[in-house]
Amino acid sequence: MSEFKGTPGPWHLGPYAHVVLPSQDLPDSEGGGIGICHVYGTEKRKYNADLIAAAPDLLEVLQEVQEFAQGWSQYEMPIGLDDRINAAIAKALNTDTKGEGHE
Repeated sequence: MSEFKGTPGPWHLGPYAHVVLPSQDLPDSEGGGIGICHVYGTEKRKYNADLIAAAPDLLEVLQEVQEFAQGWSQYEMPIGLDDRINAAIAKALNTDTKGEGHE
């Protein structure tokens, strides 16, 4: 299983609801703190930021489901679910579905 190479989670919303921050202080090149991202846009930006902040937790749970599901028979796994799980994890880790990285 490939590991996430980005900023470790958990992440949370900062004092401004559109800024996603790591839960640990990570210095930037100027010696200050850095954020994961700033979410811009309409009134939905807070909801988008909530989803981004949850990403490390969602990835971790999906990887646990992927590992657990290896023991399921073809009758226990809904058709296509394993492909969707693998594709979502590959997208999050910037790999193909075999765990090989790409740019």
